[in-house]
Amino acid sequence: MGLCRYFDTMFRRIIIAIIALSSLISIDAPAQKKKYKAPKDPQKEALKKEEQEAKQLDKDIAKMKKEHRKLQGKKTAKRMKRNKKRSDRYGRGQKDPFLQRLFNKKKYKKVKSKDG
Repeated sequence: MGLCRYFDTMFRRIIIAIIALSSLISIDAPAQKKKYKAPKDPQKEALKKEEQEAKQLDKDIAKMKKEHRKLQGKKTAKRMKRNKKRSDRYGRGQKDPFLQRLFNKKKYKKVKSKDG
């Protein structure tokens, strides 16, 4: 009988220990797994949206220019390409080469003022 009583008390202690430990360990509920998200800043969202719209507009403009170039004849496309290169150069602040400037026809005559 003594051995049976020993196992009985051991069994009770083990059960009590398991219950105590299980109460300490929290079981996560699905609602607790969601992390807290800070409310979104409306100014940042507006800025991000504006940037996306600007990018989309740039893409659309580039696509339209490409389509426009495809519609042109060979001479016109060549002239457009030459003028594009020239405008890019002027945009960077470069001048035409010296000899080209020297022998280039002047489009406008300078009008001398009577003051000086």
